[in-house]
Amino acid sequence: MSKEKTFLYEEIHNAIKEKILSGEYGKGMLLPSENEFCSIYHVNRITIRKALLMLVNEQLVKKIPGIGTKVIHETTKPVSQQPRNEKKLQDRQQASRGTIGFFIPTSTHKKDRISQPFYSEMFYFAEKEFHSKGYSFYYSALEGTDTLADILEGRHLSGIILLSNIDEKAIQTTLEKKIPTVLINAYHPRLCSILADNIYGMKDICEYIIRQGHKKIALLSGITSYIATQERLLGCHYAFSEHQVPEPTIIETDWETETAYDKTLELFSSGKSHPTAIIAFNDSLALGAMQAVNKLGMSVPKDVSIVGFDGLDQDRYSMPALTTVNTNIPLMAKLAARNLDFTIQHPEQPNNVRIIVPHEISYRDSVSPELS
Repeated sequence: MSKEKTFLYEEIHNAIKEKILSGEYGKGMLLPSENEFCSIYHVNRITIRKALLMLVNEQLVKKIPGIGTKVIHETTKPVSQQPRNEKKLQDRQQASRGTIGFFIPTSTHKKDRISQPFYSEMFYFAEKEFHSKGYSFYYSALEGTDTLADILEGRHLSGIILLSNIDEKAIQTTLEKKIPTVLINAYHPRLCSILADNIYGMKDICEYIIRQGHKKIALLSGITSYIATQERLLGCHYAFSEHQVPEPTIIETDWETETAYDKTLELFSSGKSHPTAIIAFNDSLALGAMQAVNKLGMSVPKDVSIVGFDGLDQDRYSMPALTTVNTNIPLMAKLAARNLDFTIQHPEQPNNVRIIVPHEISYRDSVSPELS
């Protein structure tokens, strides 16, 4: 007898339902947004909406306009009285080594940060690593007035990953509560910190641009308070100083594609001398700059060479394929998982190492020599 076909939205419904029944998404919690679920499960919003509608119909969650989808279900039956499949879920939860919290900072544009390529790739590889070690995974963005202390209220986490420019109060919360914590793309002297090779990665990509003959260069520099921005600026200054190239035009942005698009349009519409090369401090900024150059009727790299920083999967599919600094996101996630697992298993041993992950340059098609 043939097996009954299961639709993708049903599989996602089952996965979310399991997390609700196991307590990972506890009563009163807001589920991740539809966009976040799209990134987690790599599907479109229609599929997610169908899955959520099934949960609403089962009275496990409630949609609250303007707020989100809230868990309203609470398992109160003793284990012996639970249906067989629920008991299996609970058994798996008890066998788990615990739950890891993955927290990212407030968005500049108040939109879903996990849908941004760098965050979604880091989330994907981190979740994969922790699942392989027997941990479940909980994701949250620290938005608005949310504090980490509020989110941790009534929730037990075995360990925490803090990503990028997390507020200092969040770090102090983990230290005060003595929760094993690892930082990715950020640094604190009392915590294990996993960082990209920001200084020398940026120095290398700048020197590559300089070797191609470019002297009129603009930087799309990202948010200045981020350690990544500060270190990448330092790498730029090292390269320009050593090769006696004029200081570049520095354009402060956030990390968003839309901002890079707007800033690049402004740059080329200013009436000033146009740069022949743009060095973007992440790949999303580079792709935004590419779109703006095309919008202006110019081409990359014939009229303007553009490079990025991160090494995202999408870069090879841009038109033209983006030359970038590959920061090795999978390795960063693996090192974070190993170090956090070590700290969880050996809480008496301090683990405040600073790990710089080696980089490499992905040479593609977005750069050409400057011949003028």
